[in-house]
Amino acid sequence: MRMKIFISTILFIVGNILYGQNNLPVLKTNKQKISYYVGDKYYNDGWNISPELNPDILNITIKRKTPVAFVSECDSLMFIVKPGKTVNFIVLQNGTIKANTQIKAERDRNVKKAKFTKEYKKANNGKTFVEIPEVYELFQIILALTPTGKDGHSIVQKGTEYYQAIINHFDKYKNEKIISIIDSLIAPPNLIFHCELKLDAYSFEFNNKGKIVQSKIYNITSRENTNTLKPYINLIQDFADKTNFRQFYNENKLLYQNQISFYRDSVDVEGMHKWLGKNFPGTDINVLKIIFSPLVNGWQNANTITNNGFTEVFAHVNFPYYNSKKYSPESNVLIKGTAIFTEFNHNYIGFVGEKFNFYNKFASALGNLSKWIDIKKAENYNNPGSCFDEYMSWGLVSLWFLDKANQSEANTLIAENEDYMTNGRGFIKFKEFDTFLIDLYKNKKPNETITDLYPKIINWFEIN
Repeated sequence: MRMKIFISTILFIVGNILYGQNNLPVLKTNKQKISYYVGDKYYNDGWNISPELNPDILNITIKRKTPVAFVSECDSLMFIVKPGKTVNFIVLQNGTIKANTQIKAERDRNVKKAKFTKEYKKANNGKTFVEIPEVYELFQIILALTPTGKDGHSIVQKGTEYYQAIINHFDKYKNEKIISIIDSLIAPPNLIFHCELKLDAYSFEFNNKGKIVQSKIYNITSRENTNTLKPYINLIQDFADKTNFRQFYNENKLLYQNQISFYRDSVDVEGMHKWLGKNFPGTDINVLKIIFSPLVNGWQNANTITNNGFTEVFAHVNFPYYNSKKYSPESNVLIKGTAIFTEFNHNYIGFVGEKFNFYNKFASALGNLSKWIDIKKAENYNNPGSCFDEYMSWGLVSLWFLDKANQSEANTLIAENEDYMTNGRGFIKFKEFDTFLIDLYKNKKPNETITDLYPKIINWFEIN
């Protein structure tokens, strides 16, 4: 039915373009969200109507002429969009509210997410950075004020004095338009989209005049091909000005520095880098960046940007507030570092899977996902590749504990890791897999790496 609507509008829109150029096409709706297509890709309720943006821009990246359609509950429009062109139309909401809307098409030339110059590469190669960036924290505060952020979705850390300070200072601004817009973008079932918005916040900074501007280095820092946060920067600027955000940020710099110092000085990030490099040889990572906020709860993310022969890996994580009295300080640090370790190790796991074309084998070995995951608990890993990667990522945590924890605590740490993955996160066979992986690792030849063990690991999934 959707495709019939999508195709049947072609003649209607061609007529508009040829004979009605003095009047913009109009799409009618009585709802706040509408669906759209870019080519064959469908975004269900993916467009939030925002008249105040004027124009409200859909940024797309295409290689050739591409049909783009918007579909409401009672109307539809399609445009054949050329790379490098813009198309304007009006969304008429409830018969009275006009939203000037624009499709802006960039030509897909393997979009450059960053520009790493020779000078930048020379100054940063081999370094590790830990940051709570200013615009990044601003976005986290906006996220914390949304109804979705306030609900029990594990995206905002609420049990801290810092969170209470956020509420005391900013909650009176919860009705600002940017709050409702961001909430409409991330409300279930689209909760995961908050990750892309968060990641793209890293690509903006304040200039010396207090204005939010694009980074001189980064164009896009999410996993998308367009900057997901860019259309809302003016509203985010208004929010920052009204709330006196920058003064709040400066007043809390001591907290930020203390948390940064923990990650920089206590967690063995350099050791992680060396351990992963040794066990996954040939993976070239020039810079590691730990990006976080005191407000992040769950939903850690990792992304990689490569430009000009230079690769940066980003771990977007939370701050580990928990502390177990039953473990030594050294083991507590290992536990607190797992968020970073699991984000970093995904890059090595993915590199091996792609380099040796293992993902085709994963599709066969883990084809029946109901054997491997509880779909309700592990819904974000409901394809063979991501399912395998998560099994492997947390299996590496056990190997890291095995190598780094003292012998008396290593077994307990590993057992808790297995219980967390099996019963807490719904990876049904994780304990059996972990037992196999540890035994394989302990008995590997001196010159073997984890990369060398992959055929045996894949075989285990095939026969179990």
